[in-house]
Amino acid sequence: QSTWDVLSVFMSYAIQFYILFSIIWRKVEKLQRRGWGASRILTRIPCCHSRMIANCDDAIARFVMVTLAFLCAALIPNFDQLLSLIGSSGSATMTFIFPPLLNLVLQFRLRREWIQKGVALPLVPGQRHYPGVWFWILCTKDLALITFGVMVAVAGTFYSVMTI
Repeated sequence: QSTWDVLSVFMSYAIQFYILFSIIWRKVEKLQRRGWGASRILTRIPCCHSRMIANCDDAIARFVMVTLAFLCAALIPNFDQLLSLIGSSGSATMTFIFPPLLNLVLQFRLRREWIQKGVALPLVPGQRHYPGVWFWILCTKDLALITFGVMVAVAGTFYSVMTI
């Protein structure tokens, strides 16, 4: 059963690379245009279609990424503690700090544009009462999430450092 667990993790692990892979795939496509990758070999075979060639490069690139991650986990001693440290600081930052921070920036830009255009600032979307109250409610929510994210990141990083 242990072998099946390892295989299922290895086969499903590529799903976690979806966003990262979409970024890396642009580089792979540039290499394809220059004649590198499986496309260089497969284009010489008469029965290969361009779609098959792209799928082959896609599969090879995903396999290489998953294999490199697997090798890092298998070969680096105490990798679980290192991963815990990176995850506690990075996950909290990416989940609780950056999204509300970006929303704050967006809200301030929209408020500035609305004020310049003379648009009434609504209490809630669709209403025209109490200008600007909705803006401050959103800002308070974002600041609360950022504060919570900083606390989670600090606590998680502190705990991870203590276990190392």
